[in-house]
Amino acid sequence: MRNIFLILLGILFCPILFSTEAFCQTGSIITQVKDSSGAAVSGAKLIIRNVATNNERTVQTDLAGTYQVLQLIPGEYEIRTEVEGFEPLTKKVFLDIGITAEVTFTLYASATTEIVEVSAANEIASRTRTESSTNVNNASIGSLPINRRNFLDFTLTSPRVVPDRVPGQGAAATSGLSFNGQPARQNNIKIDGFENNDSSNGSVRSTFSQDAVQEFQVISDSYSAEFGRALGGVVNIITKGGSNSFHTRLFGLIRNDEISARDAFTTDEPNYEQYQFGVTFGGPIKKDKAFFFTSFERLSIKQNRFVTITDQTVDALKRVGITGTTNGANPFAIGTTTTLARIDYTINPKNLFYFRYNGGFTFNGSFEPFGALISQTNSGVQNLRDNSVAFGNTYLGSSGLVNETRFIFSRREQVVSPVDNIGPQVQVVAPEGLVTTGQGTLLPQPKDDRIYQFVNNT
Repeated sequence: MRNIFLILLGILFCPILFSTEAFCQTGSIITQVKDSSGAAVSGAKLIIRNVATNNERTVQTDLAGTYQVLQLIPGEYEIRTEVEGFEPLTKKVFLDIGITAEVTFTLYASATTEIVEVSAANEIASRTRTESSTNVNNASIGSLPINRRNFLDFTLTSPRVVPDRVPGQGAAATSGLSFNGQPARQNNIKIDGFENNDSSNGSVRSTFSQDAVQEFQVISDSYSAEFGRALGGVVNIITKGGSNSFHTRLFGLIRNDEISARDAFTTDEPNYEQYQFGVTFGGPIKKDKAFFFTSFERLSIKQNRFVTITDQTVDALKRVGITGTTNGANPFAIGTTTTLARIDYTINPKNLFYFRYNGGFTFNGSFEPFGALISQTNSGVQNLRDNSVAFGNTYLGSSGLVNETRFIFSRREQVVSPVDNIGPQVQVVAPEGLVTTGQGTLLPQPKDDRIYQFVNNT
């Protein structure tokens, strides 16, 4: 009764109040069962088991000997077929996000042993899709070198994706990714099927540790309408969940001026510190029933930017009442904390539930870029709190019915304040060039975004 109510609620109200999307954060498997002569085997029992959680689905092939299993969480699966009079046959496949894997079983007359075939994913998976896409799996995320551990930078390894020419910093920042030459404000970044975009400027909202990412899919063009709301490209991310085994990961990175080279354009070596550390931990709450996964990551930076405005220009500005302009090394700090917690619970074989919280908290003392002939007074200080709570339920009914209900509430509170309230922005033509000082034109800038998303798919 509860699931019928949710289905009716989605059908009646989603077109008016909410967004509707297809199953964009999962994969599917098409199976075909035939005998040694090539004839279709109908009524074959198929057991699809998630290796990590032991979650199983049992289906039967149709008259054509086929069956498509929808809404499968990406990961490793074991598919076993059982038919009276034939040897049991088991195959294993690793399913990626957004992929439909085609698995064919050829059965032989009964014998005394069971056959187990282990095939590479590229030997089994037929990527039956029309869009141009690239999958970045967990192995790549964990092994490719990257600065500051921003996993979205891996998107640049995909064809037709380049860095945006617009600065990726400041109150008017973009997503930083340009697909096929399209504006970087027109992309759609999705996490577990929910949009993760700043609606005002097209930038990406707070994410989480790269160790909390299962994998993600980069779609550059020809994507289906299920994604929508994008002129450029789509980045489709899914988070990790727990399994029947406990897993933990601890990491740390230290960089400072003691082990860094001096800037070639300075006579001394200014203070520089960068510390990045974090931990992930996941496992079973109850074996084969409930699982958890958590992550925490912290980035702390203390560094300088060099302002090359000459002493003569600084003194001239002071004489006309424009104060606060300094040159040389100007220090600032950045601090970012990201957290994620996820719980997956199998209520019963037909109801799968999950809950996810993720938060991002940022202090950035150089939110608006400065340096060279731009004074630090033109910069801004960002204080950001970004929290999201999401949950979903997948109902597996009879006759192949799959109904998914998802909901998320997100709140993004951001205040960008000027470094110092010293007056309006001033630009002066000096011997060294065009000097910019004073308060930035975009500041102060408070923002409080609250987003509600409800999705029902059948």
